[in-house]
Amino acid sequence: LYGLKWFEVDGFSEGLAKEMKPYNVKVTSIKPGFFRTNFLSETSMTLPTNVSEVYKEQREAMTDFLKDRNGKQAGDPEKFAEVLIKLSQIPNPPINLFAGADAYEVAENKIKSLQAEMSDFKDVATATNIDS
Repeated sequence: LYGLKWFEVDGFSEGLAKEMKPYNVKVTSIKPGFFRTNFLSETSMTLPTNVSEVYKEQREAMTDFLKDRNGKQAGDPEKFAEVLIKLSQIPNPPINLFAGADAYEVAENKIKSLQAEMSDFKDVATATNIDS
């Protein structure tokens, strides 16, 4: 469900950007990667312990993943702040910004996966026209 919340924010941001364009209001949905802050520390992030057995393995994998990244994040929060300031000064900022090399890589992989899936199922997806 965590990913679903981000999807909701993105959808809302994209719709808001289109609706606010006539008023010259700019909207950017920022998707940050991992930045070297205390966000991943045990004192900052707590995860529920009463997880259903169905999700136990996934939760443990996610917890291990986050613990392993703590203190090793490649992103510099001060550089990220500079990017945000620069972004606020751009006349036409992007609607979506993937901040950090790791976030950018995740986005590129998602796009490649989506393009491959579309290609694989093009015949099925486009067989809906009346003249098909």
